[in-house]
Amino acid sequence: MQDQLYAFLAGTAWSAGAGHGWWRALDGSKDAWLDPAEVAAASVCVRFAPLAQHAQRLGAQLGLSPGDADALLLRLISRGLMVATATLVPPELPEVAMIDAPIIVIRTYARADGLRHVLQSLRDDGQRHDTRRSYLVIDDSDAGDAATANADIVAGFVQAGMNIGYFGPELRRRALDVLMDAQTPEIARLALDVVGVRQGTGARAWNWATLLCAGRTLSFVDDDCEFPVRQPQHVHRIWSLQGSLANEGRFFDDVMPELPVSGEDPYLRMRRIVGQSVATIWHRDGVARNHFAGRLTSDFHIWQAQRRVLAASSGIYGGHVYNSSVFFSITDHASLKDLLRAPFRMDRLDGECIWQGVSAARMTSSAVYTPLLLDARELLPFAGSFGKADDTAFFGMLSAIEPNAAYAYLPMLVGHRPPEDRGRRARATKELLLDNNHYLGYFVQRAATQLFGQDRATRFAALAALAQDLLRARDAEFVSDLQTWRGRNIAAVVAGLDEARRIAGAEAPSAWLEFIAQIEHANRAAMAQPMAAQRVGHCRDALSQLAHLGERWPKWWDQMAGGLADELRAASGLRPG
Repeated sequence: MQDQLYAFLAGTAWSAGAGHGWWRALDGSKDAWLDPAEVAAASVCVRFAPLAQHAQRLGAQLGLSPGDADALLLRLISRGLMVATATLVPPELPEVAMIDAPIIVIRTYARADGLRHVLQSLRDDGQRHDTRRSYLVIDDSDAGDAATANADIVAGFVQAGMNIGYFGPELRRRALDVLMDAQTPEIARLALDVVGVRQGTGARAWNWATLLCAGRTLSFVDDDCEFPVRQPQHVHRIWSLQGSLANEGRFFDDVMPELPVSGEDPYLRMRRIVGQSVATIWHRDGVARNHFAGRLTSDFHIWQAQRRVLAASSGIYGGHVYNSSVFFSITDHASLKDLLRAPFRMDRLDGECIWQGVSAARMTSSAVYTPLLLDARELLPFAGSFGKADDTAFFGMLSAIEPNAAYAYLPMLVGHRPPEDRGRRARATKELLLDNNHYLGYFVQRAATQLFGQDRATRFAALAALAQDLLRARDAEFVSDLQTWRGRNIAAVVAGLDEARRIAGAEAPSAWLEFIAQIEHANRAAMAQPMAAQRVGHCRDALSQLAHLGERWPKWWDQMAGGLADELRAASGLRPG
């Protein structure tokens, strides 16, 4: 017992008078009446530590003798309220059959050079790993020169032997005619139709990808990506028990180094993970058990045996995909140290010579990064077309309709090109860049806490109904909800920068300190101003689209999975395989 680490189960205690309390575990698995000493232990012993450390803390907090502190801990253990790390090991489950190889979907718009480059890099990568892959280009262009150029590029790669289809304007119109009727409102139609679009977004191509691969597996690749998949300079071979989505990163001066190329076919590696239970992966691959110390029991809920991995995501190298450098300083100790190393250069914050990702695989309960492999065998949600953060909105809804999902964040890096000046430093010193799809993801995650059923379509319809309920609220109530979302995000950034300043210490470069002070000042000042009317309107539109798709989207999905997707892929030129 002495070599184990223990912690009080994460939960909430409500006062019951005279120091007593009623306590309930966060996952609802256990509840109990607590006496005053036990109530104190519920807040003092929340992080994993040896029993001796817990006894010392209880003695200091409650004035207990060592013997009384030990007796209290043993009583809590016997009641199942204090648990050992060994109890968190999930029961071993058999490995299931590997999922099929994915259809690799390339989303493109009007970047012919980018499309040509990513297709060539994918073709070279397939040859490197001696594997045949299936590709589907989804063109977000309307009829015109851009679509013609993209179709010609795809035709060239077909002649070169790639199994690749092209889903462009003509085929999209045919599919829309089948899926939609005269009663389909415009706001629902805009989830798939590029005609009459009011703002730039990649969501429609994303949504077509999920529908065209319904019942299969797929991979999302954009036309500004580059293969091969690389990895950080130092990779840990077992799974981290850190469940955070926070990136690690390294910053380079002037030129990106040649990061190590993944020796194994990245899709084969991901297929060994996606579709498996987390219990299988725990026992098969191993975990870093030294990560238990100082952590809460709730940090490990993702490793519950019944969870299944639905997607795997990677990091990036080269230019960063986000148009602000605000988060580069809100990171782990090693990454911050690398950013600020002497001689410090402000242009590291331009984000053009970096990698960001993880150096050890993590299992998470939610995801925000575009999946390199996605299990599409069951109903998937849509991405809202009133914002640009397609992945954030999509994964927010996916974890809302499938609460027992797990997501793998792997130490793999996909290239992002070409280098370009996106003004990330200048943008960082303005109000935090919050996308309307961020709000959509926030809304569905919060709304999902009110749902009890497990059926995906039923939960999707319930989320749509809750969206409709909020839309009926008075303008002041809706704006108040938006302001809460905005304020929480801005407060988190300001707190993160303050923590970065503390970590950097007295040796922090003055130019960097001035930079993060500007970020803090801009965001505090922004909170004193009302939200822009356009932002309020677009967030309303995002919720309205969800409300209108509550019944339609699952029907479209079933139609596609029932055979229409096969027909459309064949019409695109993609051969079965």
